[in-house]
Amino acid sequence: MRRKSSILTGDSNPNDAFDLAIEWEAFPNNTLDGLGLYDATFDHTVPFNLVISEIMYDPNGSDENWEWIEVYNPNDVAVDLSGYILDDENGTAHNTANITSGIIAAKNTAILYDGNNTDFAIAWGSEINLIPVNDWSKMTLNNNGDKVSLWSNFLAYSGDHQNHTNTVDTVDYSGVNFPDSAGASIYLKDLTTDNNDGNNWVVSIDRETTPTGTGFTDQVWGSIGSPGGNFAPNTTDKTVTVAEDNSYTFQVS
Repeated sequence: MRRKSSILTGDSNPNDAFDLAIEWEAFPNNTLDGLGLYDATFDHTVPFNLVISEIMYDPNGSDENWEWIEVYNPNDVAVDLSGYILDDENGTAHNTANITSGIIAAKNTAILYDGNNTDFAIAWGSEINLIPVNDWSKMTLNNNGDKVSLWSNFLAYSGDHQNHTNTVDTVDYSGVNFPDSAGASIYLKDLTTDNNDGNNWVVSIDRETTPTGTGFTDQVWGSIGSPGGNFAPNTTDKTVTVAEDNSYTFQVS
């Protein structure tokens, strides 16, 4: 039963006989008759917490091709970045999501990089969780400070590419106390701290341990960062004479 739409007040006479037909209308059992039709749009995407943990904004070589950003997933489940948007503070908005696929495992990282750079693994090694970003040239990171953000879907991003209010995470490295870095990335010293406080960031150093890896020098341009790549050790034969007529050959790396 449903109360008739014409009935706007309660029964003003508590002593009269109760008649359903006066104020109520009945509908068949087990149907949706009378409920009406309603249109609604729901965004069922609940953004996961992600942390921008390392930024290579001023690499050696072409900035556009060799810039990259590390994102850390602190969650207990993997996060699928399909449909996400990465952008900086600029006047040219993307027309669609610029990340089409890529997953970050729980408690792990991914490197978001220019999808047109086919030599990334040559420079930084294998076994990196690489997630390509389309149209990187639309956002090329500024060397003198910039704001970079990650959005979980295009609906959240649309109209927000300059305000950066609907983001999953944002780092404004133009803020006070952010380190200057040329030819090396900057990284978050502690993944649980505020990544918009410049005091929590330092410049990558070759062979120095970071929260997500170890800093090393890339094999193409000589930039320093810690994207997590692995290289086979370079070995060479060395012959050393240790006494008269006695020599030994061994490998060093």
